[in-house]
Amino acid sequence: MTNTKIMRQEKDRPEEINTGKKKYNKGGRPKSEEPRTKRIDVRCSYFEQLALQSKADEAKLPLSEYLRRCGLDKIIPPALTAEELQVYTDLKRYATNFVQIANYIKYKDPRLFAEVKDLVKLFNDELTYIKSKRYGKQSNSDQGQ
Repeated sequence: MTNTKIMRQEKDRPEEINTGKKKYNKGGRPKSEEPRTKRIDVRCSYFEQLALQSKADEAKLPLSEYLRRCGLDKIIPPALTAEELQVYTDLKRYATNFVQIANYIKYKDPRLFAEVKDLVKLFNDELTYIKSKRYGKQSNSDQGQ
């Protein structure tokens, strides 16, 4: 190619504007598909407010979420006790650890793999029992969240 051809090609290209700013994803919480933009004011007596607030506190929910769930006939599960929460997190951690162990030994010792797999199933059954006790007979997709 000759020098004049290269120069003509460069002239034909639109110049890119360089503003010096990088485009990047700011991150953060993703925008909701249905943002809650409407506000409802509710009048109640002082004692009604205390009763509602105490029930919301028992469920470990903000008052607005508690009222929203009540109004939409969603189940409001009682909050887990500290002991139940500790047992749940321990079982979840153990199940995860056993899955990692099982994946590691999958091809080395099939009998040990089967035993570990049974333990993981036992842990998951206990976790399911805790969830069913908390949420009743609802499916996982409709837990009132």
